[in-house]
Amino acid sequence: MGAKSAIEKGTISKWARTIAGEQWGGTWRQPTLDEIKELVAHCSRTYHFDSSYRDWTEWVGPNGNKIIFPENGAVDGNGTSIDTWSGVYWSSQVSGKKAYVLKTGQYESDFWAEYPVGYKAYVRPVSY
Repeated sequence: MGAKSAIEKGTISKWARTIAGEQWGGTWRQPTLDEIKELVAHCSRTYHFDSSYRDWTEWVGPNGNKIIFPENGAVDGNGTSIDTWSGVYWSSQVSGKKAYVLKTGQYESDFWAEYPVGYKAYVRPVSY
């Protein structure tokens, strides 16, 4: 059902309870939609491709800090891989049966979207 480590896909509810909070403790949590929008507005993006199909997008902030988002796709409610040419990462913003995600990659121009909460995607926890 859900992920048990940061390298597994999980539903948003499982991530919120297990990875970002209970397992890592402290102030680890999922990023808010506003934080994702801030990332999009203030960071430059460089797409990287390697011959083994491990593609990723590197984001660099105005202060020089970097974050890497691998293109890992997502899994829909039927278990089918979707958005395989994108990195898909949960935010903490849930609205009914949908939640916002960051979508990043070579072919992305809209960097956030709504996904059903039953889908599986990755998360990059943040801590303050």
